[in-house]
Amino acid sequence: MGHKYACSLAVIFAAATVAGAFSVDPPSPKGGEAALFSFKPSPFLSYEITHDSKTYKPYPAVGGKREIFLPIAIEASGETSILVAKKLLGIKIAASKVPFIITARQIPVIRLSPTSERMRDSKPALSDERARLLKSLGIRSPAKFAQGPFLSPLDGRQGEDFGVKREGARYSYYHKGVDISTRAGVPVAAANAGAVALASENLNVTGKTVVIDHGQGLVSCYYHLDKILVSEGEKVAKGQNIGLVGSTGWSTGPHLHFGAYLQGEAIDPLWLIEFTSSTYLKPR
Repeated sequence: MGHKYACSLAVIFAAATVAGAFSVDPPSPKGGEAALFSFKPSPFLSYEITHDSKTYKPYPAVGGKREIFLPIAIEASGETSILVAKKLLGIKIAASKVPFIITARQIPVIRLSPTSERMRDSKPALSDERARLLKSLGIRSPAKFAQGPFLSPLDGRQGEDFGVKREGARYSYYHKGVDISTRAGVPVAAANAGAVALASENLNVTGKTVVIDHGQGLVSCYYHLDKILVSEGEKVAKGQNIGLVGSTGWSTGPHLHFGAYLQGEAIDPLWLIEFTSSTYLKPR
């Protein structure tokens, strides 16, 4: 009976559109950033977004709203569209393609030196290690653990190197974080509150590694540590020391690789700090 009633309602609302159902900030994100879709509160309606063959479901937000924080791939750019589906009691009643413009990111290319390539050869990426790391970077806890804006995990010489393409004779990849240079042993702080999803002592590429789950598909990562001060499953507060700067894994000197992932996609952590200071996670 309930299903038939829902179907009848679906027919009544079949002509409904998604126009005016949400706001988006920023309206034209850059590759390697994200767009926050905020949907008006409704006790019976829900929405989902499909972009680049991936579907994203909303999470509850302040004031009864529901939000989808949509990650944008580093290399994405130009005019595209998203498919916004409207659901009534879980049944799709309307779907509209909405134009969406992605601003191109400037992507410098850096050649890897023979020394850097030999260092990588000496510590090959292992499939089981990669699987563990990717699993933690793609975690999607339904609750939101982060509290307020994200912070930089330490003071130091901060490179503007997110999205740089590193190429060599045998290696080619995007740098999916920022490197912060400082002396070995400097404490590293959690960029926000969360739960430790990974605390590994021996990953060949990222060295001693910590990944923190901030909830709703948002995580931060801390690579090349000298020492890890937390354990998997532990709840951490924003600003809590989680490790010490080192030079483990694919590293040629003491520094912290600081990264952020949203729904499994790398986003610029410096942009995340700036955006969360003005919009996301702030009361509104």
